[in-house]
Amino acid sequence: MSAPVRAVLKEGTKLSQLVACLDAKPRLGLAGVKSLKLSYAFRNDHFGARHFAKEDLPRIRWANPNLDIQVERAHKTASDQWRPELVVGFADGKSTTLNLQDKFSKTILSELMDTAGDKSWKDYKALKAASGEPLFPAPSPDASSAKPLNLKPKIPAAEAQKLPSLQSFRELNPGSVSATGKVPSSTSSKDAGATANSIPAEPAKTQAAAAATS
Repeated sequence: MSAPVRAVLKEGTKLSQLVACLDAKPRLGLAGVKSLKLSYAFRNDHFGARHFAKEDLPRIRWANPNLDIQVERAHKTASDQWRPELVVGFADGKSTTLNLQDKFSKTILSELMDTAGDKSWKDYKALKAASGEPLFPAPSPDASSAKPLNLKPKIPAAEAQKLPSLQSFRELNPGSVSATGKVPSSTSSKDAGATANSIPAEPAKTQAAAAATS
């Protein structure tokens, strides 16, 4: 078999695996939702929100190709105390905000789907409840052998629920790293960073093909 043929087969396998992952049940269709806006720390905090962005947002995009998804990963130092959150914007102009502080990624996903999931999500939950099975499959052997996600609360739960959003924190602390985006020279590049981006509403299969060939 020639090298070009092997390369094509390899890329085809990668694409098939990616599509299978995106198509895995439950389907993450949202009803009446226009936008999602997720904000969390660039690194070293907000682990559940970060894993949600990595593991679940691609599947949400796949199931909702026209959804406006905005993600902001902001500078944050240990002294900057604000919560990660997900703002769900509905087509009727209303919105609701999910506090993601100290929550696992699948807890975040469940709360989002319970808030705005379409009929397929409700049917899926009913089926799992009747069978006594968990909502989400158990982690794969590779995932279970990875380093456990550390979500030990850094502050008491009652205080955590009162933390301001990133936007409110910036308004209250205009000189903070989270507000200015300027990292002190004494701060390691591993401890702070920032980026804001949207997940483009391209046709889902085009996105999958691009990801598989990158």
